[in-house]
Amino acid sequence: MSDNKKYIFYALLVLTPVAYFYSEFRNEESVSPDNRAVTEKTINQKLAWAYESKAKQLSDLDTMILLRWGKLGQEWNLASAPIIRDFLDQGVTANGFLATSNKQLREMSAVLYKMDTDSALIGDPDIKNKLASMAGHHKYGISLYRELHAAVLSTDEEEQKRIMGMLQAWGQKKRDMSLPTVKRISQVIPDSTFDETVKRMQKEVAEKLREEK
Repeated sequence: MSDNKKYIFYALLVLTPVAYFYSEFRNEESVSPDNRAVTEKTINQKLAWAYESKAKQLSDLDTMILLRWGKLGQEWNLASAPIIRDFLDQGVTANGFLATSNKQLREMSAVLYKMDTDSALIGDPDIKNKLASMAGHHKYGISLYRELHAAVLSTDEEEQKRIMGMLQAWGQKKRDMSLPTVKRISQVIPDSTFDETVKRMQKEVAEKLREEK
């Protein structure tokens, strides 16, 4: 596996939460009495604003899809993290990496299918375009992971380094695509909820990276 440690930062690059924050408000126990303004009653309006929809309020179906969509982003993070972990780990053999990659690519494909389904189902035209663009970017991402798998299988180290560089660029673009929405979401939910959710997402990925191979 590659010993270029700069790629360890890729694990942080994938942490780009968007509507996932709003999924927290579905759990009434996670919302304090002082924060009720961002629960069911107003979430349709706040998501419409956060995603820059021309509509003042989203339909209940579109709101449900966005709540689900946000969780899919974290599912992708958790599915992809072990691939990068095993690629960077000098103690993991090529066969060990390939076994991990095969398993995680199946999980990533399942997440991508859900992304495609939701981007097709959502009714708001402005948000539909955003989700379709993100789904397309994830399709490109999984193709890079598959190329990395093939490069390890062929023992082509130069190709492996090239693809890791492309994955790093892919992760940066994913951040750039999501950042405007993340910033708008951060303006309409309590700071404590935003910060706690980010920390929990980071912890989930860190725990996934520490799991036994």
